Amino acid sequence: MFVQEGSLFDGCPCSGCNLPRFVLPLLLGLLADGPQHGYQLLQRLRDFPTLRDTPPDQAGMYRLLKQMEDNGLVSGEQGPGRTVGKRSFTLTARGQACLATWAGTLGRYQEDIACIVRFLRREQGGGGLS
Repeated sequence: MFVQEGSLFDGCPCSGCNLPRFVLPLLLGLLADGPQHGYQLLQRLRDFPTLRDTPPDQAGMYRLLKQMEDNGLVSGEQGPGRTVGKRSFTLTARGQACLATWAGTLGRYQEDIACIVRFLRREQGGGGLS
């Protein structure tokens, strides 16, 4: 039996509300397109279905960009003619390697999740593990 959305499971992890939002790999992927400032990145993040309804807050995204910079994944610099505090971020070689690792990891997760879904649906005629 499937439960309708808007049910007593709103807010429960089973509804997907607490699934990882994958902001870090998305930022890496966006920066693979070229240098961008934080506002551009925030706007582009909103295009992803997993973030559309609850986009990351601006302060949290800038904290993550700072952490990524501290870890050598991105470099941030004040561009000429830009307002104070408006920095442009660029993906570093380490960031490119991290992005490639994320792609492999998420690909494996996708396969694992598909297996789990098939297993959970087995009582609905979906069969067992394969």
